[in-house]
Amino acid sequence: MQYLNVSLEPLDHAHEVYFYGEILTVQYTLISPPLTNNYKRLYRNTNEAMQKFLLKQAADQVHINLFVKHIDVMTVGAIRGFLEVTSGKKENHLPSKRRLMVWVTNQEKKDCRALGYYEV
Repeated sequence: MQYLNVSLEPLDHAHEVYFYGEILTVQYTLISPPLTNNYKRLYRNTNEAMQKFLLKQAADQVHINLFVKHIDVMTVGAIRGFLEVTSGKKENHLPSKRRLMVWVTNQEKKDCRALGYYEV
């Protein structure tokens, strides 16, 4: 199983990802900073970014830790993108196993809390 740490938005020194006080390395960022407040566009951008990211993954078995600053329409778009790509496969071989764990970061506590877990 391949494990990947993914951030919804770019991180800077002030917004690093901590887990039990330790800084985690993020291998991939889904989108650049959003330039719009249009909720439909934000949803669509993160939805498409997650789908493209998953389609690039060669591993049939992957566990993605998605780190977000807060729960919003972009978070929902990324989760939905994960569910749409992984559940839409119609192939004749053994199904892939993909997991998504969504974490909300907390800079003050230098930790994060689990928001949701999805497996298809």
